[in-house]
Amino acid sequence: MLKPNPLPQPRAHAGVAVPSFLPERSPKRHVERGFVPRAAVLLGLLWSSGASAADGILSVKSPVENAEVFVDGQSLGPAPVTRFLAPGPHALRIVADNFDPFVRKLQIEDGKKIEINAVLSAGVGTAEFVGGAAGARLEIDGKERGMLPMRLSDLTPGVHSWKVAAPKFEATEGSLDFVKGKNYLVEVKLQGSAGVFVVESTPAGADVSIDGKNVGKTPLRLEGIALGVHGVLVQAPDRAAIIRSVDTTDGSRGELKVSLPKAGSSLKITTGSPNAKVLVNGTVIGEGATVKFGPLEKGKAQIVIEADGTRVADTVSVPGSGTLMLHRAGDTIEKQKPLTQRWGFWAAVGGGVAVGAGAGIATAVAVQPDPPPAGDTVVTLP
Repeated sequence: MLKPNPLPQPRAHAGVAVPSFLPERSPKRHVERGFVPRAAVLLGLLWSSGASAADGILSVKSPVENAEVFVDGQSLGPAPVTRFLAPGPHALRIVADNFDPFVRKLQIEDGKKIEINAVLSAGVGTAEFVGGAAGARLEIDGKERGMLPMRLSDLTPGVHSWKVAAPKFEATEGSLDFVKGKNYLVEVKLQGSAGVFVVESTPAGADVSIDGKNVGKTPLRLEGIALGVHGVLVQAPDRAAIIRSVDTTDGSRGELKVSLPKAGSSLKITTGSPNAKVLVNGTVIGEGATVKFGPLEKGKAQIVIEADGTRVADTVSVPGSGTLMLHRAGDTIEKQKPLTQRWGFWAAVGGGVAVGAGAGIATAVAVQPDPPPAGDTVVTLP
């Protein structure tokens, strides 16, 4: 059982007035030696406890022997119990072995008394989970059981693992060694996920950069990351890099779990400006007239070229091997063919090339798909 929070201390005031539930003293009644009226006894208790005249009284009885009384998580001892409580809401819990817990919400009012006679039902033992956050859900031994608060009475004796998770909060977990007939209370506290960033990779030990800044190696857990859209780069030797955009604007945790592939494609991007900046999936990969990066994992990637106050963006398919060559053409980003697949290359070398002794001649028409241009053409030698 988690350690309960202390009860709020009753308020103390000088010149305590008699609460309305105490009997009034008659002006004609005389106090004999050795006799103290009941009201004076209660007033003495009120004064010695530091309670305020504005406090109320809770009185709890139970026919079950040794039934323990808790108020707001703090034990008041076995019933019967009478205590002063500050006005406001309070949680009452009464437990005894082999009985189901008696749980009530109380509203204590100024100067009033609440009497509870707790009749407990026979039971086999329970585990109660309370607290957490809105939408918190409970798992026991990896199986979801429902939303908190929850009382379980079907646990078998032995150790059980539990986990509680809620949207925009970090999950918390623990274990419970359940004994038949006993009653357990688990008060769950969850930490908000805002600012938390977690990155994991296979294989582990990969370098991680967030928004262009190296922040460590996987597995990695960070706190204090600003809310927003972040570009995350994960890369390791002999593996293709992975670049993702992670949005934490809504206050949820930033989370990325990736498997780094062994194969990928290198990038070569011609920007046309020495002041250009190239981004892939929101992450800067280089600057200048020509940017090289890689290898990058196979798949779709958003390419952005920012230069001289302009911005050009496009989504391209990255192959699983080789080199992907791109260049800026006005307001678009175009794929550039390798030099040996261009008509000008073959025209420059005279329409053919020897590929080896006795292997014959490979003609320009056989190896390049571009049709020759019409009319006279000026060819720049490669």
